[in-house]
Amino acid sequence: MAKRKCCGKCGEIKDIDEFYKSSTTKDGLQIWCNECNRKVKKEWRDKNREKVREYFREYKKNHRDKMNEYYVKYYNKNPELFQKIHQEKKKRNDNKCICCGDVINVGYKYCKRCTMLGERSPAWKGGKSFEPYPQEFSKRLKEKVRQIYGYKCVECCIHEKELKTKLDIHHKDYDKNNNEIENLIPLCKSCHSKTNFQREYWMKHFGLKVIKEIKNKEELICHSQVTI
Repeated sequence: MAKRKCCGKCGEIKDIDEFYKSSTTKDGLQIWCNECNRKVKKEWRDKNREKVREYFREYKKNHRDKMNEYYVKYYNKNPELFQKIHQEKKKRNDNKCICCGDVINVGYKYCKRCTMLGERSPAWKGGKSFEPYPQEFSKRLKEKVRQIYGYKCVECCIHEKELKTKLDIHHKDYDKNNNEIENLIPLCKSCHSKTNFQREYWMKHFGLKVIKEIKNKEELICHSQVTI
């Protein structure tokens, strides 16, 4: 016959396996059964949610490596469970992006994509990119600039034939109305997209680069004249 014990909380007589071990009691078992212990702990957690959250936050900060190892192991064992939880959270979450309407986490107004659009972007300059180009900035002028630089990108030196598309024409000072040939340079689409960020850096970079190229050309011309 298995030994049995009376629970001090609910008063029911249960098997010894239904009690946690304890070093403070004579029989080596806790006074309350496992079920009663779980109920009491749950009630305490529900009443003190803020304390529990603060405790777990501090624990995660102090034991990040252990927590990451635990999450990785648990995810590898139960990948389907994580997918189900993620889908259920999406269904329950009513918070949507103000711009596009995609479901996002609680506490946010915009999704990751929309946070970088328009005035919310760090590269926003008052909507200058939407301003129309003047008539001076014609196809003939663009072709002339490409011809001057040998149909090559000033930054990566790739040729227009390799791209199978025409090179973009970039304004070094970012002023659309300044269409002087000295202010225009050809760039491939990849390099041109980089100039949307850190404008001050690119203004200095292209200014110095073009000056060096002009000096080199002048030196070659002088050298050729001397040899002749």
